[in-house]
Amino acid sequence: TRFVHEAQVTGSLQHPNIVPVYCMNWDNGDSPFYTMKYIRGETLAIKLKAHHQTTQGNEKTFQLLLSSFLSVCQAIAYAHEQGVIHRDLKPDNIAIGEFGEVTVLDWGLAANVQDEAADQVTTGVYGTPNYMPPELASEEGRTGKYSDIYSLGAILFEILCGSPPRHPSFQTQGLNVLLQSIISGDIPDATEQCPGHLKGFGHIANKCLHLEPGARYLTITD
Repeated sequence: TRFVHEAQVTGSLQHPNIVPVYCMNWDNGDSPFYTMKYIRGETLAIKLKAHHQTTQGNEKTFQLLLSSFLSVCQAIAYAHEQGVIHRDLKPDNIAIGEFGEVTVLDWGLAANVQDEAADQVTTGVYGTPNYMPPELASEEGRTGKYSDIYSLGAILFEILCGSPPRHPSFQTQGLNVLLQSIISGDIPDATEQCPGHLKGFGHIANKCLHLEPGARYLTITD
């Protein structure tokens, strides 16, 4: 089951920014359970909303958001080195603790890839549309480390611009229209949506969000 899969994958990853699983077992009714670290704090989604709703202290909160984003990148770079891709990176799956500690959550859609160039064939639509790469928006496609890089770019886009990299009009016309816009690469340009002094970051987001996986950064450390 996805529950057991998440426990097994997360338990195999030992990184300060990945939620630790302490143990897994089955109860008397043969239902699986696992124990994990209890995290106090808020999600990155809540932090993002608060940041973009206020005009006070934006530079300070932006630096905190950017620092949190870099911690997520480090966690996913580590997972990739272990041959694991997350496949559902989004602000709701990132926790920011009371003291600024960052934890990547929800590894239920994670998959194993064997090497740097490895792909995995997918059937069905995986992930969350606002952060979903084109290859996961189709019913049958290939996914790899480049899919997580796209989702990281979508998160960076939202940090810079205040909304996910999707045209608002497509979000009101139903899921199929939104998925088709993702598959065709019809998304906003980060450098045109973000403040002028952040355009350098906008170019990074755009590269991550490229329609073609081969045109994105090859690795997170790039």
